[in-house]
Amino acid sequence: MQNKLIQYFSELIVLSDEERQDIEESMVVKEYRKGDYLLKEGQIASDTYFVMKGLVREFILLEGEEKTTNFYSENQWIISLDMTAPVQPSVHNWVCAEDCVLVAGNERMSIELFQRHPRLEAVSRMVMEKTFAAQQQQLTSYITDS
Repeated sequence: MQNKLIQYFSELIVLSDEERQDIEESMVVKEYRKGDYLLKEGQIASDTYFVMKGLVREFILLEGEEKTTNFYSENQWIISLDMTAPVQPSVHNWVCAEDCVLVAGNERMSIELFQRHPRLEAVSRMVMEKTFAAQQQQLTSYITDS
């Protein structure tokens, strides 16, 4: 299962054996049950996630009603834009729509990897670009299909 993240990175860049090993050693794989929350509105988002198995639903509460804003499935990143400076409480919720296996990471872990392997910072930028492009495409589709 851990090879899914390595495969994902390998599609972006050729990893050295040392980079691959350090990524695998730094991975924190967590299992969640359907209904478990990764983030609730008002909390500070500190972790990012890579979905290895399962489905996570993102939603906001609008006048007491849940409004789904996104779904994250296998091989997708869950990243909150609220994590950028200045850090703000989250306006959305992340809940497991089914049992999930996720890789969890945070800024400290990323910085440690980047210090040992500066090339991985470029990979991180590529991941962010792909994530933002997908979100922009989703927003464009929502606007044009409405």
